[in-house]
Amino acid sequence: MAASPKLGLALLTLVGFIASACAGGATAPSTAVTSPALSPASTLPATTAPPPSATPSGASDAALVGTWKRTNSCRDLVKALGEAGLVDQIEEWVVHLEGAATMPPDPCAAIKDVAHSHFFTADGQFGSLSEIGEKVDEGDYKIVRRGVLAFPSHSEEFASGPIEVQYTISGKDELAFQVIVPGSCDVGCRRGIGWAFSAFYPAVPWTRQH
Repeated sequence: MAASPKLGLALLTLVGFIASACAGGATAPSTAVTSPALSPASTLPATTAPPPSATPSGASDAALVGTWKRTNSCRDLVKALGEAGLVDQIEEWVVHLEGAATMPPDPCAAIKDVAHSHFFTADGQFGSLSEIGEKVDEGDYKIVRRGVLAFPSHSEEFASGPIEVQYTISGKDELAFQVIVPGSCDVGCRRGIGWAFSAFYPAVPWTRQH
């Protein structure tokens, strides 16, 4: 079973956020992010999935197995969620104030960029590690088409339907992801895709550690 979704963004340090939010009197930054009221079934800018290949479902990819690391950026995540039509997911995956009436004008103001890692094992286990090596998310994965991952346990957790992410390995040492966004999403789907962006949003590539 996957870890709590609240841990999905443990990669970003929130120390000082509450103090900053309560200080008052500060001028809102020009990079303010607003959260419009979005229908749970809003149409999202869909990502075109690659065509099926001869790779059998569940086949392993030795090049993917290992631990991959990068420095994660709050602003890159906020940008990715906005461009995907998932601004309503910022509270849960960035600010961690699910259900709050309002969101800070700049949700990244008190969040610093930190190192984060993902690991993939040969027997289909997936997980995430914080900057100090603490496991902050876990579940499973399988390859459903050539270059496309699915995450069954996270799909079950969010009741989201399939969560699919494209991956590309450059040489042997750099890994990039692209979340496949369906054209229409219910509440569970939006949370599942929000989790996928929190873990795999596009930014700097991931580098193999071992």
